[in-house]
Amino acid sequence: MLQPPMRDDDQERFTRLWTQAHSAIAGYVSALVPERSAADDVMQEIALALLRKFAEYDDARPFIAWAMGIARIAVLTRRRDHARAVTRF
Repeated sequence: MLQPPMRDDDQERFTRLWTQAHSAIAGYVSALVPERSAADDVMQEIALALLRKFAEYDDARPFIAWAMGIARIAVLTRRRDHARAVTRF
């Protein structure tokens, strides 16, 4: 299902909030995903998920808390997928 395009003021607000939260989320991800390239991939997935779900964001909650929840899910998903891909002998 396609979402309507973001309004310019929402895009600006998202960009401002994401820029403020980026370093904290990157630190969280890099602590849990030690491979640099994998951590970068997870950060891209988080940014896309946040952008897609931004219409659901509740201004009454801190953005960083909301974003960290989505980051946690992205890290857990990556770990699950990585564990399934490993061949064990």
